[in-house]
Amino acid sequence: MNHSPSGSLFLSNAIPGFINYKTAEGLALRTIDSHERLLNKWLEHIGDQEIGKVTSQDVVAYLSWLRNEYTPRRYNGKTHPLSPKSLRNVWVTLSSFYSWAAQELGIAQIMKSVPAPRINKTPIEPLTQEEVERMLKACVNSREARTGKWRKRTAGRRSLPSLGAYSCTRFGNAYSAASRCPSHSKSQKSNECPSFCA
Repeated sequence: MNHSPSGSLFLSNAIPGFINYKTAEGLALRTIDSHERLLNKWLEHIGDQEIGKVTSQDVVAYLSWLRNEYTPRRYNGKTHPLSPKSLRNVWVTLSSFYSWAAQELGIAQIMKSVPAPRINKTPIEPLTQEEVERMLKACVNSREARTGKWRKRTAGRRSLPSLGAYSCTRFGNAYSAASRCPSHSKSQKSNECPSFCA
């Protein structure tokens, strides 16, 4: 691409150049479509202007608007705010776009000072010993379904109840071995521990 105009290229011309670059790079079609949609939404919001005139404050203001004021138009009619993951996708697209522009057009990389939206991961709580014992008890007390039609449809495949029993058997063996281990804990391990504990 021509480096002489620096940041004088308008956004409406820069976006197709970026999309062509990413297509040639071999990105998945779905990713390309997502980039194009999100960049056109950005263009619609900020207006067509020279790419070099856009600042990091413009991007921060846009992300803040998306988080607090924007009402998404969804096919199902729901209007709840964008999820943190969706906001992160916008940031990733803009970061990729302005990295490309910095490299190809010689403009400043404005996304360096724009913090990525946080995604709060929900912690996964481990099962208590009581919950594990109840699950094992449920496996022992369950039995396989005896419906002829269902068996014909699943010929050659392991039935769901069998899979459940198989999983419970494996889990039960590992659990009983772990429960017999004299030093089974998160902070302490022993050579006597089975691989399940280690």
